[in-house]
Amino acid sequence: MLNSQEKKGTMHWAWLVTIIIVGAAGVWFRAWQLPIQLLADDEWHALNKLIKSDAWGIFTSFGRADHSIPVTLYYYAISQITPLTENIMRFPMLLAGLALPVTAPWLMRRILSRPEQAVLFILLTLSPILIYYTRTARPYALSTLLAFAAVICFYVWVQKPKLIYALSYLTLCSLCAWMQPVTLALLLSPFVFYGLKSIHRWAKHHDKRLFIRLLGLGLAQLSTLTVLLGPPVYYSINDIAGKTGVDSPTVHSVIETLKLLTGSKYALYMGIFIGFSGWGVLILSKRQRELTLYLVICSALSLGAILCSGAAWIQHPLVTARYCLPMLPIMAIFASVGLSNTLRFSLKHSPMKTPLIIAIPVLVYLSGPLAQTYSGPINQFTGHMGYQFDYNWKNNTYNKVLDNRPISSFYYQLGQEPEKSLQLVIAPWFLEWHYNRWYIDQAVHNQLVAAGFVEGFCGKLFYGEYSKNTPQVKLTNAVHVTALAEKSRGYDYFIYHKSASRIDQNVSKHQDCEAKVLESFGKPTYEDDQILAYKLDEAK
Repeated sequence: MLNSQEKKGTMHWAWLVTIIIVGAAGVWFRAWQLPIQLLADDEWHALNKLIKSDAWGIFTSFGRADHSIPVTLYYYAISQITPLTENIMRFPMLLAGLALPVTAPWLMRRILSRPEQAVLFILLTLSPILIYYTRTARPYALSTLLAFAAVICFYVWVQKPKLIYALSYLTLCSLCAWMQPVTLALLLSPFVFYGLKSIHRWAKHHDKRLFIRLLGLGLAQLSTLTVLLGPPVYYSINDIAGKTGVDSPTVHSVIETLKLLTGSKYALYMGIFIGFSGWGVLILSKRQRELTLYLVICSALSLGAILCSGAAWIQHPLVTARYCLPMLPIMAIFASVGLSNTLRFSLKHSPMKTPLIIAIPVLVYLSGPLAQTYSGPINQFTGHMGYQFDYNWKNNTYNKVLDNRPISSFYYQLGQEPEKSLQLVIAPWFLEWHYNRWYIDQAVHNQLVAAGFVEGFCGKLFYGEYSKNTPQVKLTNAVHVTALAEKSRGYDYFIYHKSASRIDQNVSKHQDCEAKVLESFGKPTYEDDQILAYKLDEAK
């Protein structure tokens, strides 16, 4: 039998080994085949804005497509030095996504025990939605990190009124709100919580010090936000008005949102996660009543504001989930407290505790979509809504709509070749995921894909493309078809899709492209009712 000291040592090593393995897995999931992911859909918002605008235009507009102002300004500054690539665009989000699972437990180190910090690290590291936004050139990974840190800094400032904590909150809040204004729902909620407390303290104890401090911090924050958000609000007021009071969530969409946030398609897993979170609230409230109440009320105020906002597309679970993403670390804190204390209470003298510690990340991994999304020889479309919109693959609306016909037999032929041995250029390119079924084809052919831009080849101003002579951008996973036609190649096959991904898809803008392909490349190596395929070293 092990004595108590030996048991503690065993437990220590069990947690340490688990954390090391989970940490390595978290880095792997976030970086897996990241350089070859095609830039698509919302990732183009900033790109389209900086191509068409200057720094002042970026600063003074949210845009119809909601580009993140500071992120787009960063891209603009970089593009004046070197052309933007996918790696450059995603790098800040990758750093933030890697930092959050470490930063959150560190910020809570004086509140949570080491096992609780370890579980928190596991939940954040293996969160599918956090991994997804870490790999995406959109601001959500950054804003999640900044917003959570800002909320904690505000709490610390109230407890210890030092200038450094006030400045930390002001900086984090201002940058986060400028980056993603919807985060103001969470970022300003501390003023409501402590504002009510300060009024109560003033009325009951004649102590107005907290109220005055809050007033000073609030005025400073208002001044900063006015400078940063005032111009784009003024110049984009019509765009803003067109995106509020438009849609509403449903009970079903809220449930599906919770599944995305908790990281599983299974309602049972969602229920267990929420159950542990509720249990964690009760446990933590006995140790840190004010902090627990603070985090719960701030999250509730933020969630209520988001659900009542009427924001466009908020009836879609992933839209609500990404707006609620800064609250996920708070949910994970409570879940980690509930789970770790359940282990401690129920298995205090059991030899099963160490195996169960190891089982926690295994169960989290197996309950979510990571095994399907980040596996196989190649997947350049891990950000596709076929994987992210709904973790239930068969019920996912995108898969239902896009998996609508047999795959070309040519792709099966390519699938007989060694994996990732061929480089394909496919056209025409549609940046919207709901018009793109290339992820289904790639699961069969298992070859590298580049988006073929037909701008300048059979037309101009195609949405989701940029001119060949655009100096600010040089995507590594895209190629202009004009370069292929001019024999400037380096690719194995050029494939032109004659049929659209969806029956209702408008492809009239490409009506002259098929004839131009036949004229420029000659007789295809392979042709069926879906595609024209050319082996480029044999094309004319």
